[in-house]
Amino acid sequence: MDKWTTTLIAIEAVLSDAEDKQLTQTGVKLWLDDLRDLAYDVEDILDTFATKTLKRRKRKIWISSLSKPKFNFRVNSVIKKITDRLEVISTREKQFGLKILGVSTKPWKMPPTTSQLAAPVIGRDEAKARIIDDLLSKEEHCTSNFQNYHLVSIVGTAGLGKTTLAKHVFNDAATDHFFPKGWVSVSDDFDIVRVTTAILESVTSAHVQEFKELNSIQDKLSKELAGKKFLIVLDDVWDTCDYQQWTTLQSVFRLGAVGSKIIVTTRDANVARMMGDTKPHNLESMSKDDCWKIFEHHAL
Repeated sequence: MDKWTTTLIAIEAVLSDAEDKQLTQTGVKLWLDDLRDLAYDVEDILDTFATKTLKRRKRKIWISSLSKPKFNFRVNSVIKKITDRLEVISTREKQFGLKILGVSTKPWKMPPTTSQLAAPVIGRDEAKARIIDDLLSKEEHCTSNFQNYHLVSIVGTAGLGKTTLAKHVFNDAATDHFFPKGWVSVSDDFDIVRVTTAILESVTSAHVQEFKELNSIQDKLSKELAGKKFLIVLDDVWDTCDYQQWTTLQSVFRLGAVGSKIIVTTRDANVARMMGDTKPHNLESMSKDDCWKIFEHHAL
């Protein structure tokens, strides 16, 4: 861990220069993308490890049990793979001749998610089946107060696989009858204009010209969704999306056909309730074997 810290501090010192040069140098942009991917994987690994440790404590298993040879071997294997990736990134950084310009003033953000399947769904087969069943069983029973869509939320702490699970549901053949389908990465910086524009671009598969007024974007999105049975995923919604913003955003969904669906992933159960889901799908901690499968997958 100390080696990780030393290397990351050295990399952080040249981030400002890298962020400037990525605009003109493709190699630097790819390097930054790899660095962000590694950061995402490390967060997933640490979150999963923390979840597993908490589960052990709840079961009153002493921390000394973590020193068993099999556990140490697997932990060391994961750490070595991450260390190797970090060393490769550090070596590539030196090839670009990046300069130390001071600490970057740009806030660090987790990379946005997409609907593309990049990892298998591990330990969530039953949860996936329940969510798909929820999408289909409430197909024609979701109208109330001019609301033709039904919202399904996936709730759980970081690292439990909410996004991966949502991807597999989104791409499952059982959801192919929904049209249009859209995926939007929301994250903690909730901007209703950006999110609405992203939904419009996703469901039309086309770039949307810049609008200055939210009304113009919502008017176009409403026309695209009107009378259609759509499926939209809002991934990683935080409490920065308040009730007033959600009420404004969801107004464009009301014109969709009966049976339309919205899937929301969030770390906060209060967000799910605020958006109208009284029975969210709460992801529980995974088994020891499933946790290790995730460790090993991200470390490859």
